[in-house]
Amino acid sequence: MKKTILTIVVLSLFNILILKAQENVIVFTADIENLGTKINSEYSETDARISPDGKTFYFIRWKSPDNMGGESSYPDIYYSELDENGEWTAAKNIGEPFNDETYNMVVGIRSDGNAMIVKAEYDEEAKTRLYIIYKKNGKWQEREPMPFDGVEDKIVDRGYSVSADFKTLVFASSENESYDLFVSFYENKKWSKPLFLGDVINTDEEEEWPVLANDNKTIYFSSKGFDGYGSADIYMSKRLDETWENWSEPVNLGEKINTAEYDADFIVDTQGKYAYLSLKNPENSKFDIYRILLSEAARPDPVVLVKGNVLNQTTNKPLEVEVFYYDMKTKKQLGSAYSDASTGGYKIVLPFGKKYSLMASAEGYASVSESLDLTEANKSLDKNTQYQEITKDLKLVPIVKGNVVKMNNLFFETGKAIINSDSYLELENMVKFLNDNPEINIEIQGYTDSQGSSVSNSDLSQKRADAVADYLKNNKISSNRITSKGYGETKPIATNATPEGRQKNRRVEFKIN
Repeated sequence: MKKTILTIVVLSLFNILILKAQENVIVFTADIENLGTKINSEYSETDARISPDGKTFYFIRWKSPDNMGGESSYPDIYYSELDENGEWTAAKNIGEPFNDETYNMVVGIRSDGNAMIVKAEYDEEAKTRLYIIYKKNGKWQEREPMPFDGVEDKIVDRGYSVSADFKTLVFASSENESYDLFVSFYENKKWSKPLFLGDVINTDEEEEWPVLANDNKTIYFSSKGFDGYGSADIYMSKRLDETWENWSEPVNLGEKINTAEYDADFIVDTQGKYAYLSLKNPENSKFDIYRILLSEAARPDPVVLVKGNVLNQTTNKPLEVEVFYYDMKTKKQLGSAYSDASTGGYKIVLPFGKKYSLMASAEGYASVSESLDLTEANKSLDKNTQYQEITKDLKLVPIVKGNVVKMNNLFFETGKAIINSDSYLELENMVKFLNDNPEINIEIQGYTDSQGSSVSNSDLSQKRADAVADYLKNNKISSNRITSKGYGETKPIATNATPEGRQKNRRVEFKIN
């Protein structure tokens, strides 16, 4: 009888805790699915990472005879690619320079796919376990260490995660006795001194294995410090401001994700569609990688994958260049990506909420820019994820006499020659271009659409060309190098019968003389 009463009390207490937890729980309605034998094997697979474009899958495999160290306790990095049918190919060992006989794990993949950060012990004397490996001319280069500023020894971590622009790193460290979550920012080839993420997501218990989603706001992590289903559960929280210390109250990801055992190792793809996690396979007690369709409440904020090709405008041949992206309002450079040497392809992940400027430049070419308005008003109407892919080709103009360069990010007030503030990045870049190429003279050319009279259009185009010339002269570009002329509606590059065509015809260009 006493045993029965004790059992009832224990079960009641357990149910109270579960009910309390369920007040702040996300319900997943989809079923968890094993990724199958192309990814999983008779050995354990954990620590998945998926490239921002969703086409390459990375993970680590333990104690396989195909590992660099053989059947040791150290894991190697493996990868799989999507085929033309949207299926994962059979996973392969990624080999050198990523793998050696120590612990190797992918921390993150840059949005262009041409750089990866790896956790490893390549150099025992190095004061870091983080290394970056770049791809140049289609080949992976030597490993470069990524130390922490002001940290004298290797950080003892329980998980790293890096943003798609490689500017922000979240991780778990035992700096404060138990494991807590921290953030660092990459500046001057070093990670900044770790910043504590605050008491909303950090508790007196252990917080570990964080993953930062590509919106740079949503974090998923494992914790023993909140009421849950077992030893440690996986939670989600969102950053509330730019301090990185204020977070929403963590939400438990529910009983389809969390169990009575220790739960960790959870990531989401860029699309915000699927989550990937490692679980014990009941058939062999080894860890396999599974996926589950994300519930709406568990999704990060939507992002845009911007992709395209960087090409020589004259020959249409691909160029390997660095593509920078900026906040048009603040003019702050947010990051960069490299285009592929063989295709000219580049990829950048951008969160919604800002107007961005993309800018590409290379020696011997006039730089080119494009604008992207990703404010709330332009968010996708996709009811599921609101994820978008946008194509923006960037065509660089060779610096050859007679070539014409369009100033894509130059904006005026409607019907006036007053330059909009969103244009300053473009104008500053033009000043730099002329300073870097002192032998070049230019003619600034203004154009309009065919709306209104030809006389007023000619006058407006001249005033706009003059406004650009005045800006350059005011920024110490010699007036002897600049002429300006308004051509009005005389040289359309598109039809004037549509709003889109008229917008293309309203432009300012410069001709290299």
